[in-house]
Amino acid sequence: GGGNAVQDTTRFILGNVLEQSKAAEKRALETIAEDPEADDAQTKRIVHVRVHKRIATTPIGQPISKVKSVFELLVIIADVMKCHSAIYNECSILHRDISINNILFRRTPNGVAGLLIDFDHSKDEELDDGTTHDMRTGTLPFMSINNLENNSTKRTVLDDWESLIYILCWIGTYGYNSKTARRTVSSKPLKIRQWVTDNMQ
Repeated sequence: GGGNAVQDTTRFILGNVLEQSKAAEKRALETIAEDPEADDAQTKRIVHVRVHKRIATTPIGQPISKVKSVFELLVIIADVMKCHSAIYNECSILHRDISINNILFRRTPNGVAGLLIDFDHSKDEELDDGTTHDMRTGTLPFMSINNLENNSTKRTVLDDWESLIYILCWIGTYGYNSKTARRTVSSKPLKIRQWVTDNMQ
């Protein structure tokens, strides 16, 4: 069925990478060499072996530029924020980098479904003891005001939702693909362009 198809596809993409990475990790744990310079012959040092991994997953998403209508775009955005809320409510994970490039979608028999990706900047709120200051993270045009100012205010889900508002402003200004792109009739640059220059005005 569908589960077997996904497994076979993953195996086809990854080949024997999974077995190789597991073997390398095992060697990393077992690779202990005696230090000839140590005073105590029993003193040992651990030789760390770094392993580069790539994980292929399904489904494969398409960028927002591939949507066919505003209705599809709204469905995708709604799905993404449902995902965001579920991950935060169930796992206490704050994404912290809501941006156009981190929103994908896939087509299904019932329409489109949004996907939220790239959790490189995410944070487990349950591990936050409140003693450290949040670093400025995210994609510049879509950062919240608190994030841009890099102040001491704790980042919350509201910062991620604020990023979504800026995404909608950006798409509303420039369109979501070449067919809906804004046709500029004036040589004067739009103020929204300052969003990519770290100018908070």
